[in-house]
Amino acid sequence: MVRERLVIVGTGGFGREVLWTADDVPAEARGWDVAGFLADDVDAARVDFAAKGVAPPVLGSTADYQPGGGDLVVCAIADPRERLTICEELRDRGARFGSVLHPTALVHASAVVGEGLIMRHYSGFGPNAVVGDFVTINFHAGAAHDCIVGHGCTFGPHSDVMGAAELGRGVLLGSHGAVLPGARVGDFATVGAGSVVLRRVAPGVTVFGVPARRLDF
Repeated sequence: MVRERLVIVGTGGFGREVLWTADDVPAEARGWDVAGFLADDVDAARVDFAAKGVAPPVLGSTADYQPGGGDLVVCAIADPRERLTICEELRDRGARFGSVLHPTALVHASAVVGEGLIMRHYSGFGPNAVVGDFVTINFHAGAAHDCIVGHGCTFGPHSDVMGAAELGRGVLLGSHGAVLPGARVGDFATVGAGSVVLRRVAPGVTVFGVPARRLDF
């Protein structure tokens, strides 16, 4: 069987976290092998990888990358807005996107998930969840039954989106954040670490606390 090349976009700390997740997927459970990384600053990334002992190479810059026929791309950029911008630019260049799901991640058979999904250790999606493209789910995080998760959302570790809740495009849910059943979070909103959304969060705002309230900087 011809295996495809998985190209990881992003050489920061989260890029190395995604590599860890990919390395844990048994070879027989995937159709790809990690080929290497794309970086903004190629020389600096190569120096950093050498110092940290990262084995896969930095292949080149994201800006100059031309997708190959056997490539699958996954974007290891934590910031939702930046990740969506990069993925949409790469898609316009013809990139195909793979997903990296840790063996401990659970997706119910009735859930519908998009491309470019990253699911880390002990994450999950419940029955009839609908999940967009380029979503990142961190350790022990997930969405319950009938949730809607928009393109480019990021779930921090131990965050929890409860039944029939809805996240818009590019929502960032901080570590231990919770969105209660039926609540709605607007596009590109940020829910701070440890915060609890009871009802609604407007698009583009940052909320924090229990209950979550808007922060004005």
